[in-house]
Amino acid sequence: MLIDVHSHLNLKEYYNSRVIFDIINVAKQKGQKYILEAGVDYETNKRVLKLSKEYDIILPCLGLYPDTCYESKDIIEKILKQLKNEEYFAISEVGLDFSDDTKDKLIQINLFKRVIEIANDRKKVLIVHTRKAEKESIEILKEFCKTKVILHCFSGKINYVKELSKDPRFFFSIPTNVLRSQHFQNMIDILPLSKIFTETDSPFLSPSKEEFPNKPYNVEKTIEEIAKIKKLDKKEVENMIFLNFQNVFY
Repeated sequence: MLIDVHSHLNLKEYYNSRVIFDIINVAKQKGQKYILEAGVDYETNKRVLKLSKEYDIILPCLGLYPDTCYESKDIIEKILKQLKNEEYFAISEVGLDFSDDTKDKLIQINLFKRVIEIANDRKKVLIVHTRKAEKESIEILKEFCKTKVILHCFSGKINYVKELSKDPRFFFSIPTNVLRSQHFQNMIDILPLSKIFTETDSPFLSPSKEEFPNKPYNVEKTIEEIAKIKKLDKKEVENMIFLNFQNVFY
């Protein structure tokens, strides 16, 4: 029962309807149970909802990506209205990204807090993007968030991983580029299996640089890597991650 907790099949510049149809068919053949589709703005949130009605394997997640925070006030309010009113599975993709020093960080921080408030009200799991903003993201989540949090593709310091592994609210999703990333391999080694999810961030973070766009069923390669590092059977890892999914989302 493969689970991809973070995918962007909704990005139409990478996937047309025929390609998505083929990907879903292969995913089902490989035993994939769910793909959590993440929106990043108003239009992708709409596409996520549409895809979830077309494919029962897709669970819709609506988001407000850090870069989207700089859209017009009208657009931001439309996204917040989606988060408040639509029927969806989790909030994704949200967070903080301070990699561009020219952008006003306070705009992101204030909107992140507003999204967390919605997550608390609607009891939605947050799947969080944080880049060059790990300290701020963690502090805000610890202070304001009352729901469970999955840190997606977390590239922060290992000390943060160790710290958050002891907090019952926090979990980590390991992307498929773990096959070529010592950082994510170290995270697998440090984290208990009960804290780990699998993701692809499709179309990005492929198992190899030659493979693009990525595909949600490639989480099976992450499971193989986890099994190798943890010295466990692949099926045992797969079952444990599915159990994590049930425990966190239900």
